Amino acid sequence: MVNVNSEFAAVEDIIKLAASVKSPLVSIAELVKNGADAGAKEVIVDISKEQMKISVKDNGKGFSDNDIQYLHRIYYSNKKRNGNLTNDHNEFFAGSKGLGLFSAFFLGDEIEIITENSNFSYSVKWFRDAIPIIEEISTTGETGTKITIHKLNKKRLNHLLKEKEMKKFQFVSLGLYNSKSNLPEIKLLIDGQEVENLSEIKNVVNHKIKVNFSYDKTTRKLNFQYVAFKEEVDPEREKKRKKINGENLILDLTKSNETIYDCIQEHYRFDYSNRGAKKLNYQIDEEINQIIDSWPSFEGEYWIEEGPKADKVKEFGFGVKLYVNKYALYDYLNSEFDWLGLSNISDNYVSSAFKLRNVLGYVNFVDFDENTEEIEISDERGGFLESTALENIMLGIRNFITYLAININVVMRSSNFTEQENTSGGPEEGSEEVASGGPEEGSKEGTSGGSEEGSEEGISGGSEEGSEEGTSGGSEEGSEEGTSGGSEEGTEEGILGDQGENSEEKILKQKQKTLKYGQTWNIYDSKVVHDGVTPKNTLYTVSKACNINNHIFEADEPGKFVISYFRALERSRKEELSIIVAKRKKVHKKKGEIFNDTDVVVGDLYLDELHSIAMEVANIDYKCYPLLSAISLRVVLEDLVKKECRYTGLMLTGNLAENFENVMDSFIDRIEIRRNDPKKTDIEELHKEFRGRDALKNLLNHWKDNAKSTSNTFNYVTHNPVPILNVEEIYNFANNILVPFGHLISSAKEKGI
Repeated sequence: MVNVNSEFAAVEDIIKLAASVKSPLVSIAELVKNGADAGAKEVIVDISKEQMKISVKDNGKGFSDNDIQYLHRIYYSNKKRNGNLTNDHNEFFAGSKGLGLFSAFFLGDEIEIITENSNFSYSVKWFRDAIPIIEEISTTGETGTKITIHKLNKKRLNHLLKEKEMKKFQFVSLGLYNSKSNLPEIKLLIDGQEVENLSEIKNVVNHKIKVNFSYDKTTRKLNFQYVAFKEEVDPEREKKRKKINGENLILDLTKSNETIYDCIQEHYRFDYSNRGAKKLNYQIDEEINQIIDSWPSFEGEYWIEEGPKADKVKEFGFGVKLYVNKYALYDYLNSEFDWLGLSNISDNYVSSAFKLRNVLGYVNFVDFDENTEEIEISDERGGFLESTALENIMLGIRNFITYLAININVVMRSSNFTEQENTSGGPEEGSEEVASGGPEEGSKEGTSGGSEEGSEEGISGGSEEGSEEGTSGGSEEGSEEGTSGGSEEGTEEGILGDQGENSEEKILKQKQKTLKYGQTWNIYDSKVVHDGVTPKNTLYTVSKACNINNHIFEADEPGKFVISYFRALERSRKEELSIIVAKRKKVHKKKGEIFNDTDVVVGDLYLDELHSIAMEVANIDYKCYPLLSAISLRVVLEDLVKKECRYTGLMLTGNLAENFENVMDSFIDRIEIRRNDPKKTDIEELHKEFRGRDALKNLLNHWKDNAKSTSNTFNYVTHNPVPILNVEEIYNFANNILVPFGHLISSAKEKGI
């Protein structure tokens, strides 16, 4: 039995603390955060209704000896002693004031803990009204902690199992919004059955607008970016949209409001000279530099969807949630909690897309130290204590940052937001100057005439019955966005014109197609050509030489290609499709003939995992020094294999071939597409990067089958310095094995696979 520190919590203190917890979900969240702080890659929450128990299991480092000794002290966090505030990823601990274990008594009367660190393993049995009984037990070789709550409160268990609470559980961490965060994968089981997780936001909502922002309290600078994804029909507007999308706005918040507003206008250069144009209308009266002293550092993203497709938001859950060190506060998990005041926008911003049920996103307080920040989190973990500091940060996020995004949206949706050569005239008399105003007389926002029955913004005439944004006429009944008229059904990008009674004569559904470098694409893709268009009745020509085999376009050269389609019996009438092959991005600093390209991967290359020596080898004249290159390639291969073994926890042996085979087996298992796998979408995306499901699996099996011969070759070269590899073999191994292997490791790691 282990001796524990004599300063233990009184029974009444434990009962009082447990009673203050906001919700059963808060108790579970606190235990999940403890697992994350222990460096866990996975946390499993298993709720058993039949056995009336809940277990939270993680594969972290386990409790330390000091953790065990001070286990029962309220408001004591051993991991935060001696100024230690960050985890192994150099990020602030998520756990709160040592409350995690005590909050479990809100759910049940008994806690059982099995924990193992690198040296010891302990068993803890703890009843609400007694000192914990701690025993050292035999180790298993697997670190981690399992906390089981017994004798559950039935009412609280039933509340936890409500559908709305289970939906909130999926947003406990920031993982659904940001897969790149160093967060453990959280799995939920109910009576042994795994609950399917929501997909990551990028896989749920085909958003129209995205707003990114971050604030650093040390520099007092705000970084802001507004991105509009909908292409503009007018070339000048499209040019302006791209410019806005591509530039970050950086504001020094120590300056006066007047200076800040001038910087915003100078950055976006909106034109207000035309009738109907809106002006940026700032909603904060206080001087910003007077209220930022108490602001913590924060980051956030808003996604905005509008029209019929906004129904997809319901699947994910609308609203903006608030996080502290990447974990949510309970009150802010409620979608109906409109802390940003978005429900009031409809009254003041008729044409804004920022409506409560169209917006989803998050704000995360970064590196938040509860001991030093002026904003205080309540003990029940539901939200914050009321204070001037809280009012100031909410004022900044709501009335400055959010309303800035709303205003930009309104201005961009008004009749003209592009900078003109002659802008000295100012708004015409009687026009609406500010974005907050109501609709113009007789319409919501109707520009250049035309019927707008049921529409919000009808531009350039035409009937728009049932549409949201009808541009340049044409019937759009039931459509969301009719651009240059006609139906959008089944199209991807670059919508073409009228498709009325003569739609059967049309060949193309769209006028532009973008391909990733290395991608293959069928010339007669049904998403691009209309039904009935086949190689027998429709021919094509290409503007310049490219690889097309059996009607399959191979995007192996960046640039623009124009394919002219025409009917076999009517060659005089052509329809043109622009093919844009994006230039491949190569994510490493140096350029060379090797480690610079590959035929195996589609799209951009991510080579962060390649050893720095790979970049040095890229500059070696391997035609003159084939032996040096071959020896270096072995070093790069071994480094990649070791990194992946360490990352996945695979046992390293002294045999390179064996280690390589084990890594391949691990990848083959991890890329298997399983029905209820929460990572299914990410795995499918990874397959696409390697030309499809079978292609990646076949590639891994090929590498595995050749692991021994490859290893033997490099071992022979290393110990017997004879240049047995020729230039072509060196090039092939570097570009078609090491480069895709490095990309696979980087991409899988980014996706959390």
